[in-house]
Amino acid sequence: MKQIVVATDASTAARSAVDVGIALAGSVGAAVRLVHVLAPPDWEERGTPRRSLSPEEEHAIHRAEAHAAERGVALEVELLPLEGSAAETIAGHAGRLDADVIVVGSRGRSGLGVAVLGSVAQGVVHNSRRPVLVVPAGATMG
Repeated sequence: MKQIVVATDASTAARSAVDVGIALAGSVGAAVRLVHVLAPPDWEERGTPRRSLSPEEEHAIHRAEAHAAERGVALEVELLPLEGSAAETIAGHAGRLDADVIVVGSRGRSGLGVAVLGSVAQGVVHNSRRPVLVVPAGATMG
């Protein structure tokens, strides 16, 4: 395993996915691509973000960078323009990178289908030709 794509939206569920993705990368010697999808109004025509990240997004990225550094894991942050849905954007990007696995968070609400996985997690599973690890909110890995 060489490359793990970890998706974040700065939510609590995404924080668990980031932690598990970094732990997994550390255990197998892989690098992490931390991806965050921004909607089209957030992009200039030249392909650069129009808006600054929110304080929550900045904090989530800095936290991931610090956590990866503590574990000796190479981490690269990528802001992606929305292409279709967030799930399609994440799955498509992971495919272009030839990622070994995609790690996404799940909000873990009660109920069935989308309420259990979350619409983005479910969409990534549906749209990806790569293995997908869905991490419940609050989950940890050694």
